[in-house]
Amino acid sequence: MDPLWLCLSKLKRRRFTECVELTDDLLSKNGDDSRAWLVKTYAETERSYIDDSEMEEKTLEEEIINEELLASAPRPGTSLRAEKNISQDNMTRLQTGSRPQTARNRPLTGYVTCQTARLGTSSTSLAVSNRILKTSCLTAAKKGAIDNIETNTSIISKKTKDGSISKAFFNYVYYVLKDYKAGLDIASEWTQKEKFEDWFWKMKLGQCYYKMQMYREAEKQLQSVLKHNNNPCMDSYLYLGKVYQRLDQPNKATQLYSKAFALPHLRHEKHLLLAHARVEEQLQCNPQTYVMTIYKSILRLQPCCIEPLACLATHYFYDHQPEMALRLLHYLLQMGVQNASLFNNMGLCCFYSGQYDMCFPCFSHALLLCDNSSETGEVWYNISHIFIALGDFTLAYQALKIAIAHHPTHSEAWNNLAVVQWRLQQQTQKQAPLQSDCKHLFTTSTTLADYLFEPLFNIALLAFRQGNCNEALQFVSKSLAIFPLHHPSLSLKDSITRHFFT
Repeated sequence: MDPLWLCLSKLKRRRFTECVELTDDLLSKNGDDSRAWLVKTYAETERSYIDDSEMEEKTLEEEIINEELLASAPRPGTSLRAEKNISQDNMTRLQTGSRPQTARNRPLTGYVTCQTARLGTSSTSLAVSNRILKTSCLTAAKKGAIDNIETNTSIISKKTKDGSISKAFFNYVYYVLKDYKAGLDIASEWTQKEKFEDWFWKMKLGQCYYKMQMYREAEKQLQSVLKHNNNPCMDSYLYLGKVYQRLDQPNKATQLYSKAFALPHLRHEKHLLLAHARVEEQLQCNPQTYVMTIYKSILRLQPCCIEPLACLATHYFYDHQPEMALRLLHYLLQMGVQNASLFNNMGLCCFYSGQYDMCFPCFSHALLLCDNSSETGEVWYNISHIFIALGDFTLAYQALKIAIAHHPTHSEAWNNLAVVQWRLQQQTQKQAPLQSDCKHLFTTSTTLADYLFEPLFNIALLAFRQGNCNEALQFVSKSLAIFPLHHPSLSLKDSITRHFFT
């Protein structure tokens, strides 16, 4: 059997490791065999390929090195980095029990780990913070590690001069070696050879500039791709949309996606619809139903897409429709998705929809599938809320202690532990509640998360009951600065004000 034909057969059947081993044998006999080099680069690239057309999270290193200047006061709805000002019209959506928000008051999607949601409180009791529906991180990890490949620079430079295999070798340098500077040199050389008319090399220039955080240069190259290509591909729009988001120009990204939808061959592209929905959800300018409409249109195109299913489930849960959320989560389970987050969400949906017999079995499965102590702490935190809703503060106290033992920086658990401890001491009536211990727990919660208003309100309430009105006024003002429409805080502030004038 021809060994080269066998290599191609292995490549076609996606047996990349075996293909690379066979091509290495061929190259050991003849190092200038261009056909073997071509098959080897394809196999290595496919084995190491990672789709980088989707927007990724910004790392701390990128935040530090970022040289882009932001406007000190950007117009509302035009920035993803600036903190969002909450108007009186949309403040009602931030009332307790609503969908969790980020520290900049933006909704968290159903595809990433949510932070905090709040339950209702009354002015006569301590506020309890709640993390209902810790949503699922459903991204699947790539199987197979990328091997460290020793390459000869002279071989790469020689092979990239051959027009028949230059594109394959560029992908090898870009995806396998991750040498973006060398990839930039190759793309620049071939762009000049093609007299700046080949859109492929312009797009590769834009990708290399993006990886090197030269976003303005990447924008120019990708715009040139759209200008000179009569039938632009989907990736060119996705990469340019990523560049606009890095430049904090989300409106340009949404306009770009709208132009792409006008093209017949891109009108029903799932990846473009997902990118559009993510930007709209971060901007939070249009109603939430508009984003959900986009997700539903994606499901009409591909019913097995995980991300819109998870996001719709989150939306239905916080829209007080746990039954609909449970149906979507059950659909994800039928698709083969099994992780702690999914069973955790199903347990919460079962409880709030009245299916109490299925609630605790779901949490048991979630605890068995936890990958780390942080996830275990989250599950036990949600179990504590089930016990709080059932009125069993003893079991709730134990669940919160276990949650903190697994996740010591869980700020909401520290707050709720103080509340439950206060309730237990009131029920036993053996001794007066130790307010100093509760205040210490509330202070710990505030230290861990300065965006929570519940521990600030609780400290103010304790101080008011002790007669320390100055301290109470100070902390209740901080609580209202975070959540201006928190009615218990407003009532407590009125009581403190009346106390000063009497």
